[in-house]
Amino acid sequence: MSEEKLRNLTPESRDELTQKILEKYFDKKLYVIEEENMNIRNNQFFSIYYKQKFISDEESSECLYILIIHNERKIHLHHLRFVLPNICKINGAELLYLLYKVASELNYDIVIGTDHSKKQLYDQCYIKNLAVYNILLTGKSYYNRFGYGEVNDNEEIRQMKIKDFFDENDNDLKRLIELLNMEISEVNLTVESSVKDVIKVVDNVIRILEKTDSENDSAKEKLCSLSSLINKIVQNTITKKYIKYDSRDLLLDIDNPATIQIYNDLEKKLKITTQGGERMKRKKMKTRDQRGRKTKRHHNKIKKVDRQSKRNRRTQKEITPH
Repeated sequence: MSEEKLRNLTPESRDELTQKILEKYFDKKLYVIEEENMNIRNNQFFSIYYKQKFISDEESSECLYILIIHNERKIHLHHLRFVLPNICKINGAELLYLLYKVASELNYDIVIGTDHSKKQLYDQCYIKNLAVYNILLTGKSYYNRFGYGEVNDNEEIRQMKIKDFFDENDNDLKRLIELLNMEISEVNLTVESSVKDVIKVVDNVIRILEKTDSENDSAKEKLCSLSSLINKIVQNTITKKYIKYDSRDLLLDIDNPATIQIYNDLEKKLKITTQGGERMKRKKMKTRDQRGRKTKRHHNKIKKVDRQSKRNRRTQKEITPH
């Protein structure tokens, strides 16, 4: 939406158009879009829930919480599946893609005030700072991967030895190495291994344990142990100021060619969750059934025509003079 077109709209028309654009990308069959009435001029607050709004101390279905400031031409992303435990079944990549599509249509940039991202492994066991964890793992924070903020060079830090992230004679370091070597026999980590290599193994172990039966107490215990050890590494990384990462005011410039490329690539990989897709699938199956019934009716019709033709021929034979 061009700036000129936006200026020509009344506030009511602009807000209504914004709602329609949100509904265009966040399918009503999957999401509940709730606008909060804050009575702040030029601002719209939206909570986007998965299927229905849950008001419960035990769970949340909130997928996104955003503030749209029209006179700044910006969407402020406050929450991305942030309230935990969370039953929003749509993954973060898909939600960020849909939000990008909304921003592109409005021609607004997106801003994340502060990167508070975290990851729940089990119950009350979390990776408390997902940004630092992902930088140690891949060199980029979670939001960096999707074009937000600047990517700093942290490769030198990632090559540091894991022992540098623990205090001397810290038993937790020994416990971490033993746990990882026991879970994946192919690796042989030591206190001299790089933090990058250790975190890669940690990430693989987490994925394996997350796929384990949810009732498996041993898996739950290991996930909680890992979260505690990861948080210790992350906290020491922050305390010792190893990582270069500005977690504030992460901007996604939607006109940046690099941003456009990121989301074009993402679009090719993503399978967008839509009820519409399921309807189309069922509709095609229904059409095939209808085609089958039509064919049967068609055969019956032919038989009826044949019988009628025979009667006509007999009648014709009877009335035809010799």
